[in-house]
Amino acid sequence: MGLSPAQVAAAAARRLEVAQGALERLCSEEYAGRRVGTEGHDRAQRWLLDQLAASGYATRLLKFDAPDVQVLDLWAPPTLAVLNGGERHLTHRVEFVENPRSAPAAEPRSGMARASLGELSAGEWLAAPQVDDLESLAARLAPKDVLGILVPVRAGGTGFFAKRVSSAPVAALPIVAVRSDLLPALEGKVVRAQVPVRRIALQGANVIGMLAGTDPALAHAPLLVGAHYDGVGDDPELHRIPGAGDNAAGVAVVFQVAAALAGLHRRPRRPLLIAAFDAEEVGAIGSRVYAQELRAQGLEPLVINVDGAARFNDAVWVEASANADPIVSALDQAGRDLEIPLVLGPVASDNRRYAGAGFPAVGVALGVRGEHTPDDRLENVDANAMAVALRLLAAVIWQLAF
Repeated sequence: MGLSPAQVAAAAARRLEVAQGALERLCSEEYAGRRVGTEGHDRAQRWLLDQLAASGYATRLLKFDAPDVQVLDLWAPPTLAVLNGGERHLTHRVEFVENPRSAPAAEPRSGMARASLGELSAGEWLAAPQVDDLESLAARLAPKDVLGILVPVRAGGTGFFAKRVSSAPVAALPIVAVRSDLLPALEGKVVRAQVPVRRIALQGANVIGMLAGTDPALAHAPLLVGAHYDGVGDDPELHRIPGAGDNAAGVAVVFQVAAALAGLHRRPRRPLLIAAFDAEEVGAIGSRVYAQELRAQGLEPLVINVDGAARFNDAVWVEASANADPIVSALDQAGRDLEIPLVLGPVASDNRRYAGAGFPAVGVALGVRGEHTPDDRLENVDANAMAVALRLLAAVIWQLAF
C-alpha cells in the first residue's frame, strides 16, 4: 500500500530536530556567514556535499567561474570617527556603513567635512545631503584631491544597515554612507574614515545530489529542489552575520526533506535532484550556470526553490513562472491537505534564473528577520516555520516525483 503525501509530510516533520541541528551548524563561526570566496563558505560546501552523500544521493560539485561578476570583500573593519573635541567613533552597520560603489581606502583619511561643493577644498570630505549621480560626482572630485564622499542612508528596520556583497560600479573616491539623521552634524567637523574594501573574482560551486528515476518517459524531466547556501558573510572583527533565515534554514529544510525521502527506500519515478545553489547573493550566478547546463543537456526540469524558512507569517509565499501549473497544482493540493495557507507573492531568488531559462519554476518563501544584517541569527528562526516548510515541501515532492 502506497504512502499518502500527508504521511510523507509527517515523516519529514519528524526530522525537525535534525534540521535545527543542521541550521545551527550552518550558522556556526566555522562557516563565517558562508560568503562566496571565503574559507567558511568552502567548509560549508564540503559539509553539505557529505550530508547528501550520507543520505544516499549521488553527489557532485558544479564548479564555476564568472569573470563578469565581482564580489565586494570587506577585508578589515571600516572606521568613521569625528575628531573635534576628542574622538567619537561611530558604530559600523548602525551609524555608518560602506557604500558598495566605494573606492578602496585602506588607510584612514582625515579632513574637514563640507556640505557645500562651493566651499569644498582638497584634503576634505564632501558631506553630500543628496546626490543624483554618485559616480559622476566622484569622477569630478577625484582630480581635485577631495578625500571622499559621505552620503545619507536611512536606518534599517532592525537598527542595522544591510550588508551588500554584489559589487556596484566602482566610483573614483571612497564613499561612506552615514545614517541620515547624523550626517548634517558632521558639517564643519574633522572626520576620519577608512574603507577597506576590494573586489574579487567570483568562483563558486553548486552542491548537487541525485536519486535516479524509474520511468524512462520522465528521464528528461527531473524534479530539481534547492536552496542557496551562500550568505553575505561576517564582518571582520566586528559583526557575525550568520544568515540563519537567509538561507541556512532553507538549506536545512531541503536537505532534511531529501534525507526523509531517501529513508523511505522508494525510488522516484522521475529523477530527483537536490541542490544547494551558490552565489545567490551576487545575482544567483550558480543557478544561471546550472540552468545553462540543464538546457545544454536537453533536460526540462521542474524547479522548486526555497528561500527563507525562518518566520511563518500566516501564509507561505509562492512565485510561479507562467508554465509552472504542475508544481502549483501540487502545492495547492498539499496546502489544502496539510492546512497550510498559500498566497501569491514575490520570491526574488534562484527560481527566477530557472524561469528565465524557460523551465517551470516556483519560489517558496515563509519569511526572514533582519535579512543581510547581524539580526539574521539563529535565535530569530521560528521552529514552527521550519516545520511548516518541511511538511509542505515533502508532500509536494512526493506528488511530483514519486
